[in-house]
Amino acid sequence: MRLLIAAVLCLLTVLPQQPSPLADFLLPASALPAADAGPLRLGFLLAGFGIPTGIVTTDNPSDPETFKADVSGPASVRLADVVARFAAAHSDYLAAIDRGILTIARRDLVCGRQIDLISIRPTVVDGDLSKLLVLLSWMASGEPPPGPAGTMSVIPGKAGDPPARSLPLVHFASTAGTTLRQAFDRAVQENKGGAWIVWQHVLPDGRIACRSAGYYGNGRTVGASTKDFWTEK
Repeated sequence: MRLLIAAVLCLLTVLPQQPSPLADFLLPASALPAADAGPLRLGFLLAGFGIPTGIVTTDNPSDPETFKADVSGPASVRLADVVARFAAAHSDYLAAIDRGILTIARRDLVCGRQIDLISIRPTVVDGDLSKLLVLLSWMASGEPPPGPAGTMSVIPGKAGDPPARSLPLVHFASTAGTTLRQAFDRAVQENKGGAWIVWQHVLPDGRIACRSAGYYGNGRTVGASTKDFWTEK
């Protein structure tokens, strides 16, 4: 019996971990300078390729520079190599692919901790990702969403580009104890792409606040909640 256990432990130590299929997803070479530029430009590019992504940052998600990512060129660079390039250029961020989602988070942000502490009530939603992320954010705030509860914009394409694709409907269901991070992750995974964003910013009175935004997966549509889901007391 001891020999059998020892053999199993030996196998566990020498067998390599199975690579994530997401890590091998091929992107155009333009993804590398997007990785150098920062989390949001990279997230905007990845949303257009259907990569489920979560971002926690102090960068403003509505900065027009974000939307200048070039998506042209043949698919030639692995997502894993793009993530490694980002990590080398931005030591103040953690970036990892885990369980089918790429997470990019600035280190030691209050908002990064809050999304693991805040739970949302059990809910079932059928709607597109833009409405779902906004609804989850308002649920986390503890207030009922008004109408409208969020903003949405379509980034203009280049001359000759086809119109932006409509956003698909997503069926989302959460159970008791689901954290806000888990809900955001599930939303972009059910949508088969897109980026949820938690933006940590400072209010005029000096308090820290957290607001959600999103790049919604067709490569052109972006938006945000109209309310912070958490504010420093």
